[in-house]
Amino acid sequence: MPLGDRGPGPQPPLDDARQEQEPLAYREATRQGDELVELEFSDQTRRANPEMPERWLVRAIRYERPGFQQQTLLTSLHDHKKFPAREMVALYHERWELELGFDEVKTELLECEETLRSKTPRGVAQDLWSLGLLYNLVRLEMEQIAVEAGVPPTRISFIAALQFIQNCWLILRRYGPGPHPA
Repeated sequence: MPLGDRGPGPQPPLDDARQEQEPLAYREATRQGDELVELEFSDQTRRANPEMPERWLVRAIRYERPGFQQQTLLTSLHDHKKFPAREMVALYHERWELELGFDEVKTELLECEETLRSKTPRGVAQDLWSLGLLYNLVRLEMEQIAVEAGVPPTRISFIAALQFIQNCWLILRRYGPGPHPA
């Protein structure tokens, strides 16, 4: 499902259009806040990307979530009956949660080292299983904290949960093996 956002990562054609403040040419309003729009790309963008068309027809879904400013979701899925706006927005935010999960693994668990230490296939498999296990243990702790706090798990910070677990391990390490304080 091709969706556009202003998240991290290179998006030269859209970035160029925003920076040059090129107007959007509205073609067809399918529903309020849900319309087909035509993006015009600059000559500079088209020279850098010769295969790019002069215009690009996309669907713009404008929505507002409580506590946030109005946002616009751009997609190439034009059919508003087959792909209802409410579902598109929900799927976009679900996808964004997955992207955050990938970022948590790369940034927090791998500490920005995007390569694994092992050099053998068996070692790489072990590293991946360990990484998956650790990620899921942190997520399990987040779920338990959320239940106790009476909030959705997505409201609990991955970093804070990871630091909590790391601190528990540091404290328990001081006591060594044997009975531990409750």
